[in-house]
Amino acid sequence: MSQPPKGSIGNIFHENNDGRIEFVGDFEGCYQNENDPWGQCGKDDSMSQYYHSSRERILNTLKGLGTVTVLEIGSGLGVVTNLMLQLPNVKRAIGIDISPTAVKKAQKQYPQCEFHVGNILEADGLPPIDNVDVVIQNQIFWYIMPSFENALLNCKKFLKQDGYLLLVQAFFQNGTQRYGKEYFDGFEDIVRLFSQSQYLQMDFISASLTRGEGSHYDDGQLFLKNSNEENEK
Repeated sequence: MSQPPKGSIGNIFHENNDGRIEFVGDFEGCYQNENDPWGQCGKDDSMSQYYHSSRERILNTLKGLGTVTVLEIGSGLGVVTNLMLQLPNVKRAIGIDISPTAVKKAQKQYPQCEFHVGNILEADGLPPIDNVDVVIQNQIFWYIMPSFENALLNCKKFLKQDGYLLLVQAFFQNGTQRYGKEYFDGFEDIVRLFSQSQYLQMDFISASLTRGEGSHYDDGQLFLKNSNEENEK
């Protein structure tokens, strides 16, 4: 279904008898049942090389900016949030995850970072954070597809007027996608949407799909900038 297959996958997706994939979305159950869902701590050999490559690209993007506050949506156990805080130009690193168990574990492991419980699809339950320089949607694309636009609009509420949005997602290298084709069919379809002029008042900066050595996954990253156009009218 074109997303990392590790973790308690039954808590997140269900395959019907006819082969169709349905989204379950029990992230709290997943984090309660697994110490390290999706091998995000980098100790799982099947995912470690992909994560290393993807996270290096995230950090390199941040290094090219000035002093920034960053917010990771889908922070999980806090590994990437903590890596970002270690960059000299990152003054504040915040993580948001839908699972209270994940947030509790992240807070314990990385007390130097900030972590909050929140669902990016539900604006009323999100923490009151604003004026963020960079928001990163990290590996949550398949979970928000039916409400993709709503999730992006909620991300924009965190951003300063000229802030950045970075979308990061793993894709199977053979291009096989079994879930969500009615919304997007592969990375190219996502890029096509954002290449449209001023989609959601976001300026398209760059998009890349990189194949990691020794990994079964391509790393898709889409970099956007919040437009001032709406505020200048």
